[in-house]
Amino acid sequence: DEPNLVALQASLAAAGHLVLRFNFPYAELKKKRPDTPAILDRTFKTAVAAVLADPENAPVRMLVGGIGLGARVATRAIAQGLKVDAAFSLGFPLHPSGKPGHQDVDYMFRIICPVLFVQGARDPHCRTDKLEELLRRIGAPTRLHVIPDCGAGLEPIKRSGRTASMIREEVMAQLDLFIQEVIRRG
Repeated sequence: DEPNLVALQASLAAAGHLVLRFNFPYAELKKKRPDTPAILDRTFKTAVAAVLADPENAPVRMLVGGIGLGARVATRAIAQGLKVDAAFSLGFPLHPSGKPGHQDVDYMFRIICPVLFVQGARDPHCRTDKLEELLRRIGAPTRLHVIPDCGAGLEPIKRSGRTASMIREEVMAQLDLFIQEVIRRG
């Protein structure tokens, strides 16, 4: 029920896209500490498999993504062989807070589909200069949209004068453009 996820799902559904929003086990149990990467990965792949199990619901184009940890898990699933047309990563956690040198991103070099990154410029878990450097080195086509007055979780910086709703509109505009490009390309 995280507000950005609910808004993302509502916006995508209103635009006519089939959307699946789900919790990881730790979130379902209201635990603070995330599940192990193996459990996160298995949960993500199971959710995607559930969408694809019914041929009537199976999408013509498959995009996956997430916000924060969900974005990391989505990109990791693709690197592990999940076949998709594209992915989006909103508020990607590139490194632990204040430790831009500690990046666990070797898997990113196995991604081959297009990926949109929308990132807050003031997110303590992702220095955008470090993300730009990474994206220049990976082989997949990527696009980065940086929101200057935005922090972790795509939340506006208090003194920015922008609301969470304004940030969400900017995120959705970028995501909509990206989805339309994927559809045209297909």
